[in-house]
Amino acid sequence: MCRSAGLRFMSRATETMEEALRKALNDEVKPFGRGGGGCINSGRGYETKSLGKIFVKSNIKKGSDIMFRGEFASLKAMLETGAVRVPRPISVLNLGAHGWALVTDYIDMGGGNRQDLVKLGTQLARS
Repeated sequence: MCRSAGLRFMSRATETMEEALRKALNDEVKPFGRGGGGCINSGRGYETKSLGKIFVKSNIKKGSDIMFRGEFASLKAMLETGAVRVPRPISVLNLGAHGWALVTDYIDMGGGNRQDLVKLGTQLARS
């Protein structure tokens, strides 16, 4: 059974995560929506004063900084092609007791449909 990593975002832990983000980003942060997670990472949207809406994906396991640096580089490379819309990578942060985090701009996925998947496949094939 998978233990959800998203539990770190509940109750008092949310305040602690927010404090860690405020310090790391040197910015005001306010969570929005519902945080969640799976077996590997947790994620949540935040509103910031200087960056606008951001998405923060975090992980407390050893080596997660390497994973997030790789994802940062991959998103940056895809963004530079202009072939498909991807979140703009902003930073990889060390959040101390909360592990590491990848910060990107927030994209409202809006619950896509089959046509969106066809469009994505076409864009990826062209890149």
